[in-house]
Amino acid sequence: TSSRSSSFRLKLEETVQRCREDEERRTEMASHFQAKLTDIQAQIEQHSARNDKLCRENANLTDKLELLVNQSEVRDEVRGEGREGVSSTSFRGR
Repeated sequence: TSSRSSSFRLKLEETVQRCREDEERRTEMASHFQAKLTDIQAQIEQHSARNDKLCRENANLTDKLELLVNQSEVRDEVRGEGREGVSSTSFRGR
């Protein structure tokens, strides 16, 4: 019985030791996983902030482009009216 009980104790100690090692590995993996999640979250926030900034810049550039196009159209209309007036008066004078 003495050898059985020492064998049982030995197996019990080995099992307890394996459980501790497994728990340490799980804790390390969970910690590593949490660190990775934190890094990813920081990157997402950084990219989101950059994306928001680029969207604002894009909207601003769109507004500026629309303004330039409108100014160009008005300028072309004014020039076109001026040409029509000049050409019609020059033909009338002849």
